[in-house]
Amino acid sequence: QKKNFIKEISENNHVYEVRFDFFTKHGFSFKSIGVNDSLTFKGFCSRHDNTIFKEIEDADTDFEDYNTQLLLSYRAFLNEQRKKEVNIDWLTRCLQSNIVRDLINMDYIEDLLEETKYGIKDNEFYIKLFEEELFNKLENRFSFYTISLPRIEVCTSATLTHETPLEIYNIAHSEKDNHPLNQYFINLLPFHDKSLMIIGFYKPSHKYCYPYIEELIQADAKQRIKKVSDILLLYIETWACSPSFFKTKIKPDEEKIIKILDKTVFENFRQYETSFNLFGN
Repeated sequence: QKKNFIKEISENNHVYEVRFDFFTKHGFSFKSIGVNDSLTFKGFCSRHDNTIFKEIEDADTDFEDYNTQLLLSYRAFLNEQRKKEVNIDWLTRCLQSNIVRDLINMDYIEDLLEETKYGIKDNEFYIKLFEEELFNKLENRFSFYTISLPRIEVCTSATLTHETPLEIYNIAHSEKDNHPLNQYFINLLPFHDKSLMIIGFYKPSHKYCYPYIEELIQADAKQRIKKVSDILLLYIETWACSPSFFKTKIKPDEEKIIKILDKTVFENFRQYETSFNLFGN
């Protein structure tokens, strides 16, 4: 993805990326980072990564193609899975550390660990579905929509859960098997003179996921951009933007933006929109 998308918004081979760190004063921060390190994760080795994802690295990628949409979303799930694996290791170490025990609410850490383990199990369900379609050529079990936007200097690839944090907490601590959660898969890709949002879901989740996508489809250009701003601020923990976008749109309101990002991580109730617009009025 870096070849076609991250480099599209880079300046001097750098972008700004929003990242979360539990041990900072504010959990979120914006960092200047090289394109080779932005939105990356330790997944496949180089040979397998190039083989599996070659189709979406080509300059003439067809974003309406179902297999392309599968690959983009599959990579988003792998990235999310890796983040959860790292978080589980970190949370486990916190619980085992006598020093950290005096600094952090251990009940909160235990709950977060339980929810993250549940998230891993849920991700595994989806990853298996993707792999069955990609490698065994099974039937189409996902719905995808490609929505055209005015060019915005932001890029992300992520999964979003329809259920609220409180609902996920209750599900994770129940004895019922409630898999799968209803997930959206979102790729926001700057491409030449426009941006594309490719958003999909598992077909059995249609009644939960499609109404929001329908709102995006029916919205005018100004409303769509505002909805994209809300998605980035309220649902996604990792995204990248161009240095120019950071300087003109983020830096003047950086403290306010970080407060919004921080608030969404620790709230049990989901906020669906904010009064703030990353892209201006």
